[in-house]
Amino acid sequence: MTTKRMSGADMKRRMAVLGPVRLKKGLCAKAVRYVGLSYSMTQEQIGQMLQVDQGFISRVARGQRNLTVKHLEKLSQAVGLPPAILLWKASAVESPSDPKKRKLFAAINGLVETAYPEPAEQTPRRRRRSA
Repeated sequence: MTTKRMSGADMKRRMAVLGPVRLKKGLCAKAVRYVGLSYSMTQEQIGQMLQVDQGFISRVARGQRNLTVKHLEKLSQAVGLPPAILLWKASAVESPSDPKKRKLFAAINGLVETAYPEPAEQTPRRRRRSA
């Protein structure tokens, strides 16, 4: 499944109607931590991929800073998931208490996991010791 890229003119029209897109800091933090853990990537590697420094990624992971939509797109492309699926997997949403909503949640989660399975287990990464 591929996502269609929005042209600059389309983006400007959308921004004029909807205003700037804002992502919740906590959700971005979960996405960065999810990618780091699930794909065995360090903050430095994620930063290089997004063309930002490791300190920025660290602040995002702690919920102090936010990712831009462009950064989220780059991050999702790097792991081969559409942005919405990356955020869904990263959010670790708890099952709702309402039985009807729980059934819907389970169905959506099943579809997501079928279409986009978790990455295969990788060997744990070693932390680099600073001198």
